[in-house]
Formats: sequence, structure tokens, C-alpha cells
Amino acid sequence: MNDDAREIYLGQGKWAVVDAASYPSLLKYAWRVEKKKRSWYAYTVIKGHKRTFKLYMHRLVASTPANMITHHKNRISLDNRRRNLQNMLRSDHKIEHLDNPIKVRTQGTFTGPAEL
Repeated sequence: MNDDAREIYLGQGKWAVVDAASYPSLLKYAWRVEKKKRSWYAYTVIKGHKRTFKLYMHRLVASTPANMITHHKNRISLDNRRRNLQNMLRSDHKIEHLDNPIKVRTQGTFTGPAEL
């Protein structure tokens, strides 16, 4: 594994890759994994005073504003290193995927940061 990358186990045999700088703050949460369409995403559950919600790791790492989404540049949804994340408007994200119809890379072939 690279010195600048760390792995966080999410359950179901899945791991998220994060920057070494983000790793300590991310360990404060109990991370889980869910599949949405063809991709897996890391999330934690935040229990507030009035409501409970999911906080996705990629949104936390990228500090994504509420009106934007987080794009995974290499299309690996569990690669949450900052250099792989880009905040963009939903309309721009749709254009990105129409202009670059690269097949989404599945997590089944991803074994860890050494592969990136």
C-alpha cells in the first residue's frame, strides 16, 4: 500500500481507500457499505436530535455542498482519496458521463490501493 493511502474496512468484504491525511478523522465513524445501481458506497449513520441520516464518505472527504454531487474521477466508487473526488452540479455530472461513457468499474476486481 502507498504511504499516502489507507484502507477502511466497510463490511461485506469491501474496503474504501482514503488519503492518509483523512484516515484519522474517518476512523471516528462506524462505516458501512451499500450498493446503489452498479456501484458500492461507504456511509455512516448520523443520529441527530430530530432526525437520522446517512453521511457518505466521499461527500465528507470532498466537503461536498448540499447542492452538488461528488464525482469519482476514476469511476471507482470506493476510492475516496481527495485527488479522485470532484464536486460538481448534477447537470455537469450527467454531461460528464454522457461525454465519457466509460463502463463503471466494478468493485469485484478491486483488491486495494496497490492496484490504483
